[in-house]
Amino acid sequence: VFFYASTFDALTMVMSTYSYKGDSLEEPGRGMKAYWSLLFVVLPIGLLFSEQAMAELQTVSIIAALPISVILLMVIISFLKSSKKEG
Repeated sequence: VFFYASTFDALTMVMSTYSYKGDSLEEPGRGMKAYWSLLFVVLPIGLLFSEQAMAELQTVSIIAALPISVILLMVIISFLKSSKKEG
């Protein structure tokens, strides 16, 4: 529970800071933090009650991970080539 609460608090702080239109060093107001807190609570609850949304979310996650996996493969290949040259 502690890990979830601290992660939730950090996410709320980061999102409210990025969406705050004030000075970047100034802490966002309570209203902005409350907005993001409610959004982070309501969206997962909505996903739990929607059966088809989970399947769509899985599909989007797989499609979004494809470019990252290509880049990861390129990094692995370049690492192997580099270690061959040095070894």
